Amino acid sequence: MERYGERDPLVQSSFDTSQFADVAVIGALSHFEKTRQTIVFNIGMGGSIMTVTPPLVSDGRIVFGACDRHIYCIGLDGKEVWRFKMDDIIMSTPTRSGGTLYGGSYDGNLYALDWENGALRWKFHTNGRIVGTIIVMDGKVIFGSADGNAYCLDLAGRLQWRVPTSSPLAGFCAYPSERLWKDVIFFPTFDGKVFAIDTRGRIRWTFATKGSYTTSIHAEGDRLFFGCQDRSVYCLECADGRVVWKFPAKDTTYVMAATPETVFASSRDYHVYALDPATGRSKWTFATRGMVWCEAQKPQGGVLYVGGMDSHVYALQAATGALLWKFKAGGPVWHGPALAGDRLVFGSYDCNLYCLDLQGELLWRFPTSMSSPAAIDTGEAQAAATLTTIWQQDAPTGQERYQQQTIGEGGRESVYTFKSEYTTKSQYAMKKR
Repeated sequence: MERYGERDPLVQSSFDTSQFADVAVIGALSHFEKTRQTIVFNIGMGGSIMTVTPPLVSDGRIVFGACDRHIYCIGLDGKEVWRFKMDDIIMSTPTRSGGTLYGGSYDGNLYALDWENGALRWKFHTNGRIVGTIIVMDGKVIFGSADGNAYCLDLAGRLQWRVPTSSPLAGFCAYPSERLWKDVIFFPTFDGKVFAIDTRGRIRWTFATKGSYTTSIHAEGDRLFFGCQDRSVYCLECADGRVVWKFPAKDTTYVMAATPETVFASSRDYHVYALDPATGRSKWTFATRGMVWCEAQKPQGGVLYVGGMDSHVYALQAATGALLWKFKAGGPVWHGPALAGDRLVFGSYDCNLYCLDLQGELLWRFPTSMSSPAAIDTGEAQAAATLTTIWQQDAPTGQERYQQQTIGEGGRESVYTFKSEYTTKSQYAMKKR
């Protein structure tokens, strides 16, 4: 099948990962690790799949967005069904409701697409990037924008209400319904707050942390769990925002998934945490070889699947944290895999969507339209930077099982650092097949 699409214009970037490969991307990630900034608004054009949430799997199809500006719909066999080109990169997975797919983009638009063929039904423009999960309920489409507003549209794309907040809004969640409690939607912000806004556009409560931004958010039962740049995992009462408990990590935290039995969190401190939802007590800890800030699906068949900046997907026993297997992709993995029947699908910074069997064996890869990964802007003038680059040693391959309470692949203590200086430009080329 021919790959179609016009050639994109020259893109200037502070990092050219096609030339420097792992050195450049790990160096850029190291910059954000050192400064403790969010990377969400620093991504440029390229073929990378950097959505924080897993791909959408529905009715035998896989839908995902990429930094080449496309929403892709492919079959479980890896063959393309359709694609739709937006005006800028895509950092969140679309939400399906009936025959319509709703997705946002860096271009500030909320798009409604036909599920069958990807045709545009309508779009609604905001004044900021849309990077969070879209909520669709009771004939309403609710989402946040980097312009600092929460929006509610009807199913025809007409504005119903708009609520201004104090900061750009995000709100990543593998399951859109987990940002809901009764008629309240929860919005994390990039000034360290959480807003609880009901479906009529009224602010029920706000909660301020000590961090500069809050991260992925999950409601389970009557409690709300989320991560924060202040190195804590929070548990609040959904009704009034009262703090129930707070768990301390060593760096920015992210809540990947929540069940009645366990809250699964991750951190830039290279660890995955399993916490008791009632008390916040740690059940187990698993150490990876890189930062982990992904969203994940709830454990499937007793297995938690996690993606990491060390380019690995890990299959962990949900009850104990024991490593069942791991798979190394060609670049960092920004989300946990999605279960697609007896298969797992996930995207990578290396411009491919991967499909594995449940034992971690590769079945196929689907390339996006651009062969060069996305630029990561570190904010250095004229693309010059001196960065600490982390070189990571691979652990032995094969299935390994660990029985200790704290288990894993290494953590921060097992990496080596050196200084690297370079200045570069990049030009991205479209791929055809």
